[in-house]
Order: sequence, then C-alpha cells, then structure tokens
Amino acid sequence: DGEIYFRLLETVRQFSYQKLLLSNQAERFAKRHAKTFMKLAQKASVELRGANQIFWTGRLIIMRENFRAALAWMVDSGDTESALRFTNAQFEFWLRYPDFEEARQWLEKVLALPGAQNSLEPFSKNLNSLAWIYFLLGKHEEARKRAEHALSLARSQPNTITLVVVLINLGLIIFLQDQDVLNSRALIEEARDLSLEIQAEWEHARSHMALAVVLSRQGKYTEAHSSYEKAFNKFQKLGDLNFQCVVKRLMGELEIERNHLAEGIEAFRDSLKIARVVKNNLQIAYNLLWLARAEKQKGNHVRAFLLYLGSKKVSDTIGTWYEENVLELEESQTIVRELLGDEEFNSTLKAAQKM
Repeated sequence: DGEIYFRLLETVRQFSYQKLLLSNQAERFAKRHAKTFMKLAQKASVELRGANQIFWTGRLIIMRENFRAALAWMVDSGDTESALRFTNAQFEFWLRYPDFEEARQWLEKVLALPGAQNSLEPFSKNLNSLAWIYFLLGKHEEARKRAEHALSLARSQPNTITLVVVLINLGLIIFLQDQDVLNSRALIEEARDLSLEIQAEWEHARSHMALAVVLSRQGKYTEAHSSYEKAFNKFQKLGDLNFQCVVKRLMGELEIERNHLAEGIEAFRDSLKIARVVKNNLQIAYNLLWLARAEKQKGNHVRAFLLYLGSKKVSDTIGTWYEENVLELEESQTIVRELLGDEEFNSTLKAAQKM
C-alpha cells in the first residue's frame, strides 16, 4: 500500500522495551503511541464503511498488535474516556474482520473502568456494541439486557446516531429472540424515520435491511424484497461492499423461504464472492450454511454435508456455530452415512477435512 512497516525480533523488542523503561521514557512514548493509533482507529472507523474498506481492512490487520497495545495502555493507565472512544472506533473492525470473543473481552473491560458511565454517549455506544456482540455469539438474553440498558441511556440523547443504531439492534434482538413482530417493527421503523430526519445515510440503509428481515418472516415477501433493494442500493452508493454482501445473503435467505432455490443459491454465491474479498469470515460461514440448506432441499445430501462442514470450520474460528447448527450437521451426517455406508463416508469425511 506504499507504506513501510518495521518489525523487530521478539527478543530484541523485549530487550529494547526494558531499556526504555530504565530510561524513564516509556510513559511518554506510550502516550504518543496511543494518541497516534487513536487517530488511526477513528479514521479507519469511517473508511471501513466506504469505498476504501478493503485497503483499510488490510491495513488494520497488519497493525492489530499496535491497536491492542494502545488500548491496553489506556485501560492500564486509567484513561477511561480515551478507552471508550477507542473501542467505539475499533468496533467497525471487529464487526467486519470478526473476532467477537476479543471484542467482548475488551468491551466488558472498558465498560467496567472507573467513571465509564459518566461519559454518557460513548458509554451507551459501547454498551450497544457489546449487546450486538453477545447477539452474534448466540447469547440472546445477555444481548437483550444490554441493548435495553443502552436504549434507556440513548433516549436521554434524542436525535442521535447512537439512538438509531440502538433501536435497530434491539428491534432485531427482540424479533429473533421471541418473534415479537409488533414491538421489533415499531423500534426499527422509529430508527428508519429518525435516520432519515438526521440524514444518517448508512444507518438509514441498515434500518431498511432490518425491516426487511421482519417483513420476510411475516411472509410479506414483496415488501421485504423492496426494502432489501433500498438497502442494497444505498450501501452501493456509499461504497460499502461489506454490507452489500450482508444484504445479498439476506436476499438469498428470502428466496429460499419463497422456495426459489436457484435464485437463492445465486444470491449466496454473489455474497460469498464479496465476503472473501472483504475478509468477513462471519458472512463466509453464513453463506456456506445457507448453501448447505439449499443443497439439502434439492436432495444433494453429500454436497450439503461438505458445505455444513465448511461452515462449521469457519464458524468455529469466531464462535458462531450455534446449537441449531449442531443439530443440522448431525442430521446431515446421519443421512450421508446411510447413503454412502461407513467406508465411503469415512473417506469423504477425510477428504472434507483437508479442504
């Protein structure tokens, strides 16, 4: 990317750091280092939603250890305000290059810092981020509890982007946890209207995407498709490839629900291509899972089984292989074993594990 990066052997780095400590300069340099990477994280949080997101994802992957070191220094030195702002900026990266367990640990740690609740907006934003991480990890009760707390805080800061995002997240959590259509739809529609009012384009696109999820589960397929298209077009205009990938995958799910298998498979493949480019393992795993379900519906049980295994392998790296997925894979495995017999099944399984 035209930049030069230096690395030190770990032993040399540790020796140099000890010398720095002895010189009484460590604190000064750590502060400068943290300030530099705070600026970079805040710039990246904007760039990761736009046309340069592939470049910025790669850049942040290379610099991960620097970001960790900067955040650790903020936490250890008790700089609560900076730590809250830093995790807010880092959340876009954690979401797009998924490492949900790391994100959970940092967010929990920062939210527990002394005086964190005194910084209302960054605190409520971080709390909402933690809620969404718990949701992606399949821990819906923890997610809902934190999202409801975040909403109560965000309500005291009306007409903010934070309020819009909290409304969307809580709406989806409530809907997918207990199918409360009326409550979830009301929250998401409030977010849609508010995002339009305050001209928050990216959040407005996401509100359309969330609304489509609810509409599709209600069987309102035409309305859902229209809402997905609005979201996709908006993300395309903004240059956000990552969320074009998410919408494409959700449109595929809609087609499967309508029993349009060919259209669904095509959408998943389109989404999968984008997911590989933007390095989003969560979307890779979801697309493989839905391709497995589509192949199973077509009666292609061996191919479905291989796709389930592929999805599980990716999901295991980010902690998103849920209980219902375990049952699906077990059912698929039983069917394939009966179809092939033990010997051929075992050789198929060995070949799959090498993929």
